[in-house]
Amino acid sequence: MRDAYIVTSLRTPGCKRAKGAFKDTTPEDLASHILKAVVEKTD
Repeated sequence: MRDAYIVTSLRTPGCKRAKGAFKDTTPEDLASHILKAVVEKTD
């Protein structure tokens, strides 16, 4: 098995869970922003 290296990271914005700005945002919508950023960084 080949070694894997983490060379960069991305994360979703954070806020207070129950009252936060993203309380009505689905996990899929948050993940789509990360996936788009990964494509932009690795393109």
